Amino acid sequence: MSTTVVINVGVPTSTPGGKYQFSPPQIRNASNGTVVSFQFSGRPGNHSVTQSTFASPCTPSPGGFSSGFHCVGPNYNTQWQWPTWTHVVANDQEPLWFYCAQKDLLPHCEAGMVGVINEQAGWHSFAEFQAKAEAL
Repeated sequence: MSTTVVINVGVPTSTPGGKYQFSPPQIRNASNGTVVSFQFSGRPGNHSVTQSTFASPCTPSPGGFSSGFHCVGPNYNTQWQWPTWTHVVANDQEPLWFYCAQKDLLPHCEAGMVGVINEQAGWHSFAEFQAKAEAL
């Protein structure tokens, strides 16, 4: 039986005018077969989930995944209206880094809208990854 984990996409921070984010931004211990369900719940918004590498946080990873852009209208009030995209964990031994590729108005990745599945203790951390993105 597989496990499903939900990550909300485009959730604004509690600070007015704050950046968009993935919530939670990091998932630990997702075993092979875990279904990660990305719910595009940040409204209004147009976001993506795009795989990158730790070295290049705001650049698509060659051969990596991309959800494409999902637009969420201002009147989408329930999870039943939110677009959803899923990814199944195939290698639980490697961190899977991702970001939002939206560039309009405010580049979301460079504003810190990044995440990781299976961050490994002793390896690069989510905080380091986010700092690298924000430094671009």
